[in-house]
Amino acid sequence: MKIKQKDILNCLLMNGMMLFLIIMNIVASDMIFRVVLKLNFWEIQAYAYDKCLGLAIGALIWLPWGYQLKKYLVMAFSFLYQALSFYLLMKVQNDIFLILMMNDLGNFIFQVGSFVAIFAMTVLCLVAGNKYFKNIKLPKILSLAAIILWIGSSCFYQGIHDYLQRDYEASKEKRHPGYVEIYRHSLDDYEVIEKLGLFRYEQTLIENYRFSLNAHKISAEDLAEAQEFLETYKNDDEDNEYTGLFTGKNLIMILCESLDDSIVNEQLMPNVYYLTQHGLNFADHYAPLLKNHTSDSEFISQTGMYPSQQFGSTYMNFANNSYPYSLGNLFKDEGYATKAFHSFYEYFYNRDVMYDALGIEKFYGARELGLEVDKNDLTGLNGFYEDKALIEDMFEVTELDEPFYNLILSLSGHSSYRVTRPDIQEKLAALEEIPEYSTYPEEAKCYIAAQMLFDDAVGYLLDRLDEEGILEDTVICLFADHYPYGMADEEAMEMIVDDSTPYSENKVISLIYNSAIEAQTINETTSTFDLYPTLANMFGLNISEAYTVGSDIFSDSERFVLFGNGDVLNDDYYYSSGDDMIYERDMTPADEVDDAFVQDMKDAKNILEHAQDVLRGDLYKR
Repeated sequence: MKIKQKDILNCLLMNGMMLFLIIMNIVASDMIFRVVLKLNFWEIQAYAYDKCLGLAIGALIWLPWGYQLKKYLVMAFSFLYQALSFYLLMKVQNDIFLILMMNDLGNFIFQVGSFVAIFAMTVLCLVAGNKYFKNIKLPKILSLAAIILWIGSSCFYQGIHDYLQRDYEASKEKRHPGYVEIYRHSLDDYEVIEKLGLFRYEQTLIENYRFSLNAHKISAEDLAEAQEFLETYKNDDEDNEYTGLFTGKNLIMILCESLDDSIVNEQLMPNVYYLTQHGLNFADHYAPLLKNHTSDSEFISQTGMYPSQQFGSTYMNFANNSYPYSLGNLFKDEGYATKAFHSFYEYFYNRDVMYDALGIEKFYGARELGLEVDKNDLTGLNGFYEDKALIEDMFEVTELDEPFYNLILSLSGHSSYRVTRPDIQEKLAALEEIPEYSTYPEEAKCYIAAQMLFDDAVGYLLDRLDEEGILEDTVICLFADHYPYGMADEEAMEMIVDDSTPYSENKVISLIYNSAIEAQTINETTSTFDLYPTLANMFGLNISEAYTVGSDIFSDSERFVLFGNGDVLNDDYYYSSGDDMIYERDMTPADEVDDAFVQDMKDAKNILEHAQDVLRGDLYKR
């Protein structure tokens, strides 16, 4: 039998389509598990299972088209048909959410009109008579038109993503990323699908999967250097007057979402201000603002380690690593109950998986607490579940007569800061009665109002601990994850954030409070990296085998701030990696630099070069 060239091409096309369909079925079935069923399957074994389910789904989807199209087109259109079935579930939410983010009614009308017009033209073109579709009835023509529209709209959303990326890069020059940052880093399936469409979701999924496969591939040479780094930077802080001061006491550690220290005063936030005046207040404290923002700050506070930057999110790609020296694991070894609380869902930042590795025995998120949280509203357009209510829930599930470590992630202070948020209306009205703040830009007032809600939660926490008779036996540590980069209005941002120097915007609140200790303000430069070794020392936890980027704040060890862009700051100098210059703290060029800062820069370089390889090699497990 003679084999025609056409048959060979058809065969190749069929095989190519089959391979392509298998890949996309993996994506589709993964969406079922991770988006619809809200399960996390990142292991290779799970993907093998997904593949089998995906093929079954694909076989069912072939049926509507299989008898009417030429065989080598069946698989191409069955893939599109399948993709459409998932895409349509998200389409309406996607459009509305994107338009709300852009806050442009005219753009909304334009998009709706364009959608209808393009759909109508697509249907007319198909009806006009392509030979491949002459026997297809109108319902399938309509579905095929929708498929074609899906392709175009996905490209459109990719264009928006690219535009916002450029907007972000441009806004970095002003050092105020604004809400476009939300589009730049997305670690949640709902967020990608609802904002950028299924096409972008597939890209993100493949990117993350590639990261997860490559993240742990490390050469023998890099592994050896990482091991040497681990040994070199093991914590060697010496004991001091605070060593073991809080042994046996409870610890409540609160990550304060986007809380800038500029608004912490007696008038706006009396409860947080009280803690700064009656506790250990770190007055020159900085958040490093790394790539994954909140989750990176959270990881740093719990481990003292440098998080992944070039190999995807630590919480996504290194959640199965061993972290024996995390606060959760150390407290658990001491017989503490360890819990975490956050009024959003567990899949966001992969927290349910990561917390297990960090020694958190139970995570109480929206699902566990039975909260009615809009999973589609990731920026608080409809308000958040207030932090005070979250604290109330914490007391309901915490055994107060046993030692406990509770990690709380606040949410009231999260963007967006819009006047339509229902949860901040009472606080906005109160601000109007304060002349000093009544003239602030709208977004600045909304930001302050949101943080006032968090302050109410802190006040309730103090009152409730006192009522339960455990205030003296409980330590509270507050720290902010980053400055409020989620503000879109530059004028509003300038009213809140100090941008007088390249590093000052990252200055945030941090403190440790216990009713039995003497108040003190620490003016030396500190960062989130220093909290872990400081708390470990105060609670008498042994971290001599743990490597730490920071140092115990009350030790004689040298400390410096390492920012995400490679800049370095200490009490006297600032190194700018952008222009490779060393400055005094007032940004005048430094004529002479002491040996201590030269060593800080060397340490920073070593950390940037080797710290991530500790994660890639999972060296604590070896």
